[in-house]
Amino acid sequence: MEIPAPFQEIPYCGRYEMDHAHAPYMIVRSLLNLGLADWTVALLHWLGRYDGLEEHLEDGFMPDPRLDPACCVRDVLLEHVARWPKLELGECLALNQRQERIGLIIDDLLKLEFVASAAYWGRPHKPASGRVVWNSLQDDWLWFIQLGPDFAAIRDIEGDDYEHLVVTRDKKTDTPIQMQIRHMLAGESAGSGA
Repeated sequence: MEIPAPFQEIPYCGRYEMDHAHAPYMIVRSLLNLGLADWTVALLHWLGRYDGLEEHLEDGFMPDPRLDPACCVRDVLLEHVARWPKLELGECLALNQRQERIGLIIDDLLKLEFVASAAYWGRPHKPASGRVVWNSLQDDWLWFIQLGPDFAAIRDIEGDDYEHLVVTRDKKTDTPIQMQIRHMLAGESAGSGA
């Protein structure tokens, strides 16, 4: 979803509803409009594991804002809000409708590029056995990057004999981690409902 740049002048001061900082609020609002407000905690808990990753997902050598996890999830939910009729105040979804909506949303979430991200700390040209690998199902991104070296202490080291952060994206679908995410998100929604 292409979003126009915000006005920098007062009263906007560079902020608008579609910026990165406002994405979690739009996610909550979208889930409310979809009748899935009780799924908010599960979805934001999962999404929070990727917080900060957007700075490391590059298109060339610059971070790619189109890969920002919070904005990507917001955009998926806004597409679903546009697709489904808005619920009336106090109206609840039937359990089968709820499960269908969540299933379709999960399908779309798993197509997002950031979901296929993998990362590790490791030394170039060294065995993979010594790498510290990020597990997005268990570890928050911000916690993981703290495991890396103290760059202030190593900036004078010659060559590549220190750990590097390597971030990759797997273009395949239905990878084991994507299947685990599907199960986790669907499972966390199963106990809730109308």
